[in-house]
Amino acid sequence: MDILSIWMSLTVVGKFYVFCLLVGAAYANIFLVRALLHLNALRSEGGSDASEAKSRLTDVSRRIDNVRQFHLLLMLLSGIVLAGEVFATLRSIRYSFMSLSGASVEVFEPCVAFAFFVFVENSRP
Repeated sequence: MDILSIWMSLTVVGKFYVFCLLVGAAYANIFLVRALLHLNALRSEGGSDASEAKSRLTDVSRRIDNVRQFHLLLMLLSGIVLAGEVFATLRSIRYSFMSLSGASVEVFEPCVAFAFFVFVENSRP
């Protein structure tokens, strides 16, 4: 199964969430690299004022907490969107019983594809 077929099997809400998840992961990685560079610069400035260093460290800590809260928000949204995907799949199974052909295993493909994208993206360090 290639990525394009997985992408085409997702609903519009699932596609939007995966796009937001990828943008959020890129934002978090860029921000965390900037925070590490900021902390490295703070450490190399060993002779600076202690109160200034403490305020800069507090600022970096606050920003890292914001990224942590952003990750929690994305995980909660993944549960909401995955529930929507499951209900859409169950609805399609119900409609397929009314058609001439019955439902098969391929009906669960959008849910599995969405869960794959979410868990791969959330498993990054």
